[in-house]
Amino acid sequence: MKITLFWPPIPQGSWNFRIYPCLGSAYLDAVLRDRHDVSIIDSNIVHGKTAEFYKDYNENNTPSKKVLVIWDNIIMNLIKITERTQPDILCVGSWSYNMPVVAEFTRKFKARNPDIPIILGGANPTLIPNETLSALPYIDYLARGEGEETIVELVETIEKKRELKDVKGICFWKNNKIKHTPERGYIKKLDDLPFMDYENFIGFKDWNSNPMEFLQVMTTRGCVGKCSFCTVYQIWKTERFYSPEYVNKQIKHLLDLYDYKEQKVAFMDDNFVVNLDKTKKLINTFREKYSDYVWQIIDMRVEAMSKEFFDYISKNKC
Repeated sequence: MKITLFWPPIPQGSWNFRIYPCLGSAYLDAVLRDRHDVSIIDSNIVHGKTAEFYKDYNENNTPSKKVLVIWDNIIMNLIKITERTQPDILCVGSWSYNMPVVAEFTRKFKARNPDIPIILGGANPTLIPNETLSALPYIDYLARGEGEETIVELVETIEKKRELKDVKGICFWKNNKIKHTPERGYIKKLDDLPFMDYENFIGFKDWNSNPMEFLQVMTTRGCVGKCSFCTVYQIWKTERFYSPEYVNKQIKHLLDLYDYKEQKVAFMDDNFVVNLDKTKKLINTFREKYSDYVWQIIDMRVEAMSKEFFDYISKNKC
């Protein structure tokens, strides 16, 4: 089947925003591409005027008339780009703060393409599925939580017209009622997942003709915390680790494919330092292979900070 993965732009808030390919779409592509013809539309890559939208929004703080016109044009252009991929199924990702864009994009897309099923994943489908599906009745399916196993099984079920009730971790309409299937467990062995890359991102090669500044990679999923204000645990559940060997191979896979401006790797984990011994093992393995590279941490919990930790990272090119 022809599967299109769509990642929407982010229209709200003030952004000091560095645009990079959506990692979530890349990971879903990795599990689908051996079985299906996958195209990825990352709005921030395929649509140059998105940057103009950010600039105008930040300068005006609230949407000006010019911004609203730009935004309406962006939505329609993204729909036309999506239609050119001729998808059998459209899979849409989301964060809470781009849900207004998701709503408008999917509403207009469905009106033009009523026979193409739409699958929506992300924080809102996971945490408030009833509210999400009720507000967006033109969405056919919600995928709750971690996506790889669910998307593979749901796409196969749609393709072969099997019973939806047998797919764990989804919501859908049936007889004008929202149906929920049982929760899906999290992926216990992350090393079983295939390596991700950006080969199926539409427009990526042109976009990356001015190379990315640094390489992005994940070394864990989930978090030990269960903070009420955060979606990480709700989506990813307990923290799990890729092996250091897997992480190094993923880095090599990306370096073999793409150029980067800097010899730098950004670890994109939601909570990079949970177990300091495991973190040290990861970094030591990384440094053995990539001794000339610096590395950076994107997120970590404040209680993980200690003199031992800072002494360690200061000696290891963080």
